[in-house]
Formats: sequence, structure tokens, C-alpha cells
Amino acid sequence: MEILSIFSQDHHLSCPTCGAGLEDISSIGVKMHQQIEDLGSQVQILTARVIDAVDKWADYEDQIRALRTQLKQRVQTTQVVDPKPQSKRPSIVFGGYNFPLFFGSGRNASQSSPTEKTPVASSSLSPTSPTSSSSSSSLSPSSSLSPSSSSSSSSSSSSLSTTTSNTELTEALTREKTLRQAAEGKLSETSEEIEELSAQLFMQANEMVAVERRMRANLESRLEILEKRDQEKKQRLERLENAIQRIERVRGLLSSRSKIKAVA
Repeated sequence: MEILSIFSQDHHLSCPTCGAGLEDISSIGVKMHQQIEDLGSQVQILTARVIDAVDKWADYEDQIRALRTQLKQRVQTTQVVDPKPQSKRPSIVFGGYNFPLFFGSGRNASQSSPTEKTPVASSSLSPTSPTSSSSSSSLSPSSSLSPSSSSSSSSSSSSLSTTTSNTELTEALTREKTLRQAAEGKLSETSEEIEELSAQLFMQANEMVAVERRMRANLESRLEILEKRDQEKKQRLERLENAIQRIERVRGLLSSRSKIKAVA
């Protein structure tokens, strides 16, 4: 019985070579599961980042489309507005400057002819009449030049509007290009980071699984060795118990014989 108590006290998992105690397999499995859960949470965080990047890319594309539509509308408006002054310029030049001069000079000539005839009839009475006719004829071109000045001002305003629209279009195009380049750069950076992190995570997961399998194999082999030793110890204990029982029987027989001899 003392041997059984000693065996129960000394019965624990230990290394057969060095005698050091082994950790429980359940605790090692819990640690491995915790590490796997941490890796899964990291993968979820990375997927959330990818979704955010895709959403940002979609927003950038929407902004680019809106800018393109605005540019198309502005180009159409400029194309509609620009031909009008060009179509009016010939009519303004020919109808506003030359023809009024021609008709005005004819009128002035018709008006100046009687004034010129009067001095011929009465040259001594009105010597200053030719100067008045010449002044009236000189004033007529100034009245005919007013349409040409209005046409030049309208053409200058139209040219200014076209230049401003062109500058706005170029600025919008540059903004669109910069936004697109920034979005593409961010997408490339995020994709590279995601690829690197995913590769690292997969490598770590594979290493963890390999280490876990090795640990399990080592623990299983050690457990098999310990189980074999336990079985051997049990067999030895059974043999010892049988031997003790035999010794007690022999002692009982010897004591009974000694008692019989003493009685005899």
C-alpha cells in the first residue's frame, strides 16, 4: 500500500530524458487559438480598409464624372456663344461703316448742292456757306463710325469671355488630373500595403500552423512514451501486490503451523 501512495504522489507528466515537467496540451491549444483569432481580426481590419479605399475611389470617380459633364457643358456653351460675333462681324463692318458712309455722303452731297448753288447766285451775300457745308460733310463720318466702335467692343468682350472660359476649362482639367493622380496613387499604395500585409499574415499563419503541428506531434509522442511507462509501472505494481499477497499467505500458513506445533 505504501508503494501505491508513493506512485500516486510521483505520478505526473515529465520528460523521460531531463525529467522537466511538460505543459498541459489544452493551454497550448488555447494560446494557438488566441493567436489565430488575432490574425483573423487583423484580416477583418484589412478588409475594412480595402472597402474604405474602394468607396473613396468611387467618390473620386463620381467627382471626375461631374467635372467632365461641367466641362462638356461649358465647351458647348462656348461653341454656341463664339460663332455669333463672328457671323455679325461682316454685317457690322459692311453694313455699319461703309454703307452709312456712302449713303451719308450722298445725302450730304444732296444737301450741300443747293447751298453751293446759292453762293454762286449770291456770292457777295454769303461768303461763309462753303465752310458750313464742308463742316457738315466732315461730321457725317463720325456719325457713321459709331456702329464700328460698338462692333469692336462686342468682339473684345466676346474674346475676353472666350479666354476666361478657356482658362477655367484648363484649370478644371488640371484639377481633374491632380485628383485622379492622387486617387490612383492612394489606391496603388493601399493595394501594395494590403498585399504585403496579407502575404505577411499568410506566412505567419502558415508558420503558426506548422509550429502547432510540430508541438502536437512532439506532445503526442511524449504522451505515448509516458503512457507506456505508466502501463509498465502498473504491471510492476500488480506483480508486487501479487508477491505481497503470496508472502502474507505464506506467513499465515507458517503462523498456523507454529500454533499447531505449540498446541501439540
